[in-house]
Amino acid sequence: MRKCRLQRSWSICRRLAARRCCTQSQSTCSACSPSRGTDGSACHACHRGALGLLYVALSLRIVELRVRYRVSLGERATDPAQAAELQQRVRAHANLGEFAPFLLILLGLIEQTGASRLLLGAIAVVLVLARLAHAIGIHKPAPNPYRAVGTFATFAALGLLSLWALWLAVQGGGLL
Repeated sequence: MRKCRLQRSWSICRRLAARRCCTQSQSTCSACSPSRGTDGSACHACHRGALGLLYVALSLRIVELRVRYRVSLGERATDPAQAAELQQRVRAHANLGEFAPFLLILLGLIEQTGASRLLLGAIAVVLVLARLAHAIGIHKPAPNPYRAVGTFATFAALGLLSLWALWLAVQGGGLL
């Protein structure tokens, strides 16, 4: 068995890179150990899938109103109340589309470093619940706790993941 050439690396991507260097033969590199669970592809697939299903559900809610009010494009219905309802649904959908991809990218990058699955899982659960609460709250008169909690929790998750990624980058010399 040969020693992994990346064993001494300070890079935060050491585990991911070490897997690549050790695939050809057996290695003593602890970063390449299968028991470490460095493959992040399936780790939080349920959270990603839940956000995808929420996105589809919000899309279908828009389609339902477009068919009912006969609005092909935009948010202009003949009745102002109908237009307001359609706009709320469009904004709930768009808001998820604005935040979820960036948050999922941060989750994925941090996950690939071998970070704590428990902590990442907790943040992902909070993220799914926050986006669901926001989608419910955007349809209720302001102020309401669903929208406030959803917004705050999303910003908290975004801030925490961003700081975590920066910390990992400084600690390890860069995410890439």
